[in-house]
Amino acid sequence: MINYAERFEREILGQLLYPMDEEFKCFLFWRGVPIPVRQHTYHVQDDYYHLRTEVIYAEQVMVQQRQ
Repeated sequence: MINYAERFEREILGQLLYPMDEEFKCFLFWRGVPIPVRQHTYHVQDDYYHLRTEVIYAEQVMVQQRQ
């Protein structure tokens, strides 16, 4: 299973032609996070890797709850 963070990095960040600042990267990332995942995390505005970690953890918790 490919999580949202991996898809974002492959499809969005992997195709950028110019560098992006942390705040805008967080904005784009958060905009695509599925709403059920958003309910289990909080939005970090200026630290992409912290936000990424939060979202991955929330996705893992949701998968475990479904089982």
